[in-house]
Amino acid sequence: GDAKEVILFDVRARKQTHEIKGHTDFSFATAWDPLRPHLATGNQDQTCRVWDLRRLGGGALHILGGRMASVRNVQYTPDGHHLAFSEAADFVHIYNTKDFSLSQQADLFGEIAGFTFSPDGGNLYIGVTDYSYGCITEWERCNTATDAHDALLLEEEEAAAGFL
Repeated sequence: GDAKEVILFDVRARKQTHEIKGHTDFSFATAWDPLRPHLATGNQDQTCRVWDLRRLGGGALHILGGRMASVRNVQYTPDGHHLAFSEAADFVHIYNTKDFSLSQQADLFGEIAGFTFSPDGGNLYIGVTDYSYGCITEWERCNTATDAHDALLLEEEEAAAGFL
């Protein structure tokens, strides 16, 4: 990101089709919703914004705030039921896409290199690049009777430090 706007291109026509405005700083990440015509964007303004591609002139559908750093990675689960974004340091936020309520927040120590979901969406892997505490953590999705929305919860396994 060297622009505040998010630019959409038609690859086949080789031309710009839309310019999405709303962020107040440079953008770093995007993710397409696998179920809906929505685009999520992550930005240095510490927000993740969700846009409906059918009504781009109307502003963001949702503005999800970070806690302390720019949003560097944005990703939907393969089933589209959750949207996650990571900040440059310490936090990964996971939202339920049904109502965009916060489902889970991972509070880690150190710079976050990135994250990804397993192909079935059952696990979340987070890379931490801190010099002393570098690791990859694995979080397992737990389906419990008390949580009807497939919350991702805290089954954490650390890989060998220095892997990254």
